[in-house]
Amino acid sequence: MGSRALAIAAVAAFVVTVAATVVGHVGLRPGPDPTALTLSDYVYFDRGPAIVLAMVTLSGGTVALLCGMAAQRVPVRGWPAALLLVWVLGLLVSAIVPTDPPGQPELSTAALVHRYASVAAFVALPAAVLVLAARLRRGVVRWMSLVTLLRRLVAACGVGVAALWYVAYPGQRVLMGLVERSLVAVELLILLALAVRLLQVTAPALRSATPTRDMVDLAA
Repeated sequence: MGSRALAIAAVAAFVVTVAATVVGHVGLRPGPDPTALTLSDYVYFDRGPAIVLAMVTLSGGTVALLCGMAAQRVPVRGWPAALLLVWVLGLLVSAIVPTDPPGQPELSTAALVHRYASVAAFVALPAAVLVLAARLRRGVVRWMSLVTLLRRLVAACGVGVAALWYVAYPGQRVLMGLVERSLVAVELLILLALAVRLLQVTAPALRSATPTRDMVDLAA
């Protein structure tokens, strides 16, 4: 599959992720509070499969994005690729291994696996993009204009991860669902920004242009 097709697949997967997440929240019987319950908690309600679908398509879209950037010789080798794969695996484990139903007092082994897979994913994505942004800034021409936006979104992720830790422990899960959804939204924006840029740089007019320094692998 070419980088253009991978870019289209990534954007499509992220759109499906948003749509499935919305579907997972609408039409539910009275009771679930999205500001209190996490996305994972919603698998136990009417539209649980839609949330699982969102997690799977988000991971698939990330793989397509990573492969598309690699095909365009964007410097993702090494730490960015490894951390993005941690994000993907964390999402898939979280989708396969469910957390406990809301209200259960003590965490089961499965819920602990789910929790730490989710935490690994939430931390790995901004870490990957922080390293990638530093590489892009060295002179990857068609991607340099994205660096400032990526760094701002990564900073927002840092605040989100810190807030998530606070509400999960000292905060006794107050507004846990709202904080988690805010963090997921920012991380999805990061992926969308990268996927849209990949779509732009693989447009036929640009693809046929003479390669410039943005085609040089700066991963070393």
